Amino acid sequence: MQLTDEQIMLLEQLTYLEDKVAREADVVLGPYDSVESLLRQFDEDALAELEDSDEQFEGLVSGKQWAAIIRQIQNDPELYSLDIAGKDDSVPAICFTDPNDPDSAVVAFKGTTGQKEWWDNGSGFGLSDTEKQKEALEYIENLPYDSITVTGHSKGGNKAQYVTVLSDKVDRCISMDGQGFSQEFLDRYYAEIEKKGGSITNYYLDGDFVSILLFPIPGSAQVCIEGDDSIILEKNHVPSSFYRYYQDEDGYWHILENKSGDPALVIGTREEVMVYLHELTVFLLNVMPEEDKRKAGDYIGNILAILMGQGDFPIEDKVYNKDNVAEYLLSDKEMLAKLLAYFIKYVETYNLTDEEVRSLAEVLGLDKTLAAIEEDMAEDNKTLSGFISDAGGLLNLIINQIRDGKEDPVIEWLLKWIGGWESEEVGEDMVDFWRSLEKEYQSIPDFDPEKARADAAGKGAKIRDFSEKTYSILMSAILSVEADTYGSVSGWSGYAGEEWYDTLLIPNAVGGINAYFERVSEINRQCRESAERVFAEANEADQENAKRLQSLVDEIRSVCSLIKAKTEGLGM
Repeated sequence: MQLTDEQIMLLEQLTYLEDKVAREADVVLGPYDSVESLLRQFDEDALAELEDSDEQFEGLVSGKQWAAIIRQIQNDPELYSLDIAGKDDSVPAICFTDPNDPDSAVVAFKGTTGQKEWWDNGSGFGLSDTEKQKEALEYIENLPYDSITVTGHSKGGNKAQYVTVLSDKVDRCISMDGQGFSQEFLDRYYAEIEKKGGSITNYYLDGDFVSILLFPIPGSAQVCIEGDDSIILEKNHVPSSFYRYYQDEDGYWHILENKSGDPALVIGTREEVMVYLHELTVFLLNVMPEEDKRKAGDYIGNILAILMGQGDFPIEDKVYNKDNVAEYLLSDKEMLAKLLAYFIKYVETYNLTDEEVRSLAEVLGLDKTLAAIEEDMAEDNKTLSGFISDAGGLLNLIINQIRDGKEDPVIEWLLKWIGGWESEEVGEDMVDFWRSLEKEYQSIPDFDPEKARADAAGKGAKIRDFSEKTYSILMSAILSVEADTYGSVSGWSGYAGEEWYDTLLIPNAVGGINAYFERVSEINRQCRESAERVFAEANEADQENAKRLQSLVDEIRSVCSLIKAKTEGLGM
């Protein structure tokens, strides 16, 4: 099954096709076992219903866009003839197969669905493998196909890249806006990444705010696409935004095509503010200590689950939602202070301009909050308002004050004033938080500025020597430690009658020295057992590989003999 990247990306759109789209088109989804049986009820009357709809469907896709997407797939004979071998809502994914190529398949993973998956996104910040990634791999490994192409959007794109690295069944990956991976993942699977990284292509929108997260897979192709000119911030992260749409003279909506008849993907350049956001996440990965990264992953994952999910999200013994997310933010003030401290350190280290900082604040949702505070302050306290204005704004004032390492009475007064909107206690809490923020800022470890914002490079494969010669050298060293007693100190007891014997605490020294060498002997024994186990496993693997190689040699010889017999029979 040789489909183009553009065709595979169209199949990904179908993971978002929901009953609501069908109802708006006045048709019913399913049952279906092929792309044709799924889409044939969307005739021109049904598509016209979608084009007239003002509904926003899952993923912020409009009715006009759905009509254009469905029409594009219907007009593509290769896609329209594909079978749908299965749809698993627990992964979630759709498996497409070609009736003429039973050994291959295309698996499309849907983007983030539900609060658990948003939490899973954040947990990947400090883990090599997340639960949802492992579930996706298990799904792939249970499919009865030897050659699988995977695609996916957002979380689905991340899953697609993950299974490509770890499954021998997957030989091609077309990801869309897929986020990257942690340093732990890159370190753990460096050999697999070196082998499979080149089979991954991750397409991302120029203004996308998810593909910037974490490290891209070394060796993968990262392709920026300039999406539909009409998209707004939220729509910078939906699969339908990769296309350009137009209305023909009869009023029907279509996707702009390239010369090959596939949807046109217009190459673009990542927006500058998204470059800074990517560098910020990479900065955290490169500089933050390992234990802090794991905690930060859980914290960020919970925030994503609360903000991006629907309804209540239970954390420990409390339930959170969009209305009380601030309460969760303040439930771990240490982590909040830590993340803000790193943000300020990033701004300081790379000398971001006021405009660049403002752009970051806007994307992070801080601009409106800061503007409201500044506006109220201008009405309430002209002196303080002027002080903030001279500093270049409230955000600059905060950054400058925290960098100096000195006491900040103005900031503390300001925080009490802000907190006074609610209560005096809140004001005092904010002052304590400020002091915690200063402490976290001062405790950030030293780092190389250039390396701190650089994507992780792939490790080179290491050649390990499991030869008999190496084993002999290693065992010889271990045996020499076992044979050497370093001289017995037990004979020192012969001096027990001497006056200095107890004064110098010789009995204690004898006990300590003997205990030390007993520990050395124990460590040496453990090293020997570990070495013997590792070399035994390497030898077993070598024998298995030798059997497979011999089998291939035998097959080649058999083919050669057959060819020779045929050529002799032909008198050649």
